[in-house]
Order: sequence, then structure tokens, then C-alpha cells
Amino acid sequence: MTASQYYHQSKQYFKEGRFDLALENIQEALVLDPQSDACLVLRGLCYRQLGDFEAALDDFSAAVKISPENEEYYNNRGEVFCQLDRFEEGLADFETVLSLDPQNYSAYYYKACVLEDLDRKEESLVFFDKAIALDPENDLPYLYKGNVLLNLGRSEEALQQLNKAIERNDQNEMAFLIRGKLFYRLKQYEAALADLERAEALNEDLDDLNHYKGMVFLGLKNFEAALAEFNEDVYFFHDLASSYLGRATALWGLDRLEEALVDYDKAIELDPDIPQAYLNRGDLLNKLERFEEALENFDQAIELEENYQDAYYNRGVVLYNLDRKEEALESYNKALELNPEDEDAQLNRANLLEELGLDE
Repeated sequence: MTASQYYHQSKQYFKEGRFDLALENIQEALVLDPQSDACLVLRGLCYRQLGDFEAALDDFSAAVKISPENEEYYNNRGEVFCQLDRFEEGLADFETVLSLDPQNYSAYYYKACVLEDLDRKEESLVFFDKAIALDPENDLPYLYKGNVLLNLGRSEEALQQLNKAIERNDQNEMAFLIRGKLFYRLKQYEAALADLERAEALNEDLDDLNHYKGMVFLGLKNFEAALAEFNEDVYFFHDLASSYLGRATALWGLDRLEEALVDYDKAIELDPDIPQAYLNRGDLLNKLERFEEALENFDQAIELEENYQDAYYNRGVVLYNLDRKEEALESYNKALELNPEDEDAQLNRANLLEELGLDE
């Protein structure tokens, strides 16, 4: 067979998803024609599908040297750079594509994704918009623009983009997953659950699925269902603090307090820098009347997050329980300085002032 015949046979196997056979044939083609940029690119694509990103990078780089004006070679290499977490190099390749072809949809889309990965979210929105202008019927830029807006706290705008993504493709599980997360943040729990269940029907192996379903069930006060989801989450992600934090809250809701405490301890062991973990564990210790330990946890939460209003309020509660009333008053004052609308802090402070004979 000729190099061309091996190439076309490899291409057919690639289309069929038979990547091992595609690789075998393109290797033969390259033995016969080692300077074929098309063969190098096809082999790079095979390596990428098989998870050998370094080998794919080598092939795409070789192809770029042979044909430095072919923008798609830079797109391919840029994608692999990103898969290797070499985002700056990927960004440079996508910018090269746009210098060669200012109307290249893929380069705008991937550049936007890389900017998001580099935490340059506002910039990423500009390039998602450019991708949308070039291909307004493609669901992906709407989807990931919506995700960026969600992470920026711009919920209504995020919802508009996610709705547009789903209008264009109602079979993309990520769109329902991300919109489900958005509805959860908006405390629209029934809508969130519907979207998460749709995402699960499309792909039951999504990483965040059990966790967010658990969070939604917590919002609905369905602690048994939440516990079932978090048990799954812990099983698959036993090294993530968030899995144990969620399960601890479900266990607390079921009045299984000692088990909840074990999970809070585990979460803090896995990640000792989460203020909410100390806040929640302090709350639970206060409920168990272990006041000194509770105070230590609220102090740790404040050390990690200086203006943590909930921690100051809860610190005031536990100091009162320890009969350290002047210190409790200081904590309530700080809580109200951070959030003057906190009615519980207002009430507790007023009662404490009266108790101390310090009525205002």
C-alpha cells in the first residue's frame, strides 16, 4: 500500500472511532512519507483520542514547522496545550490562528475557554460573543458564557445564555447541569432538581451530579434523599472536603449529630482552609454544649475570613452560653457592623444590653 492509501484507511478508522487501528495505519503512512504534515496531524489526533497528549503535541508541532500558515494546526496544538494545563501556550496558538484567519470560530471559542481557565473571566466574555457572532446556532459558546456569568454572580444574564444553549441543543447534559446549579443558587430548588435529573438522564456519570442533587435536597429539607446523594458523592470523591461537608449537613438534619461531627472533622482534615467548615462544626459543637470547642471553631473561621459575619454572630451566641457577656456583646456589635439587617443579631444584642443594664 502507498502512504496515501494508509492515510485514507487510517482516516476511515478514525471516523469509526477505531483509534488503535487508525494509529497503526497512519504509522505505516509516516514510514513511507515522514514529512507529510497531513499524516502527522492525523497521528496527533489519534494520540489525543488515546490520551497520549505529549505525543500528540510533538506531532502537531512538527506539522506546524512544515506548514506554518495552516491555522488549523495551531488550533489542534492549542487544544492539546490546554489539555496539558499549559494555558498560556495554548492561548498563544489561538491568537496565531486569529492572525491568520480573523473569522475562525474555533479560535475565538477556544480562546474564550482558555481565558476563563486563566481566571480572566471578563475578557473571556468578549471572545464568547465573537464566537456567537460567527456561529449563532452553536450551543457551546452560549453554554460556557453562561457558566462564566454564573461564576461572576450575574445570575439573570447567565440564565439567559443557558436557556439559549438549551434551545439550540436539548441533549447537552452540561447545559442542564450548569442551569441546575444556577437554579440552586437562586433557591429555586424544584427547578434545579428538574434540570439535574434531566442531566442525569442524559449522562449519569457527571462529576458534580450527586453533590448538587444533595445540595438541592438539603434546600428542600429532604435529608434522607440528601444523605443518599452525599453517600454516593463520598464514595466517588472520598478525598474532597465538600463531599463530607454536604453529608455532615444531611446527617445533622436527621439528628445524627455524632456522625455529622465525624464528617466535619474529616472535611477539615482534607482541607483546613474552608471557613464554613469551622462555622458548621462550631454550630454543631454549640448544639452539643461543647462551648469552648465551638468558640475555637468560630475563632478559626474568623481567622480564615476576617469579615465573616455569621461567625461573629455565632461567636456571640457561644460566648453568651459561656457567660462571657461583654465579649458576646462585642461579637454582636461586629456582626451588625458587617450586616446591619441581621434581625437575630439585633434581637440578641438588644436582650443582652437589657440584661447588662445598658439599654440604648
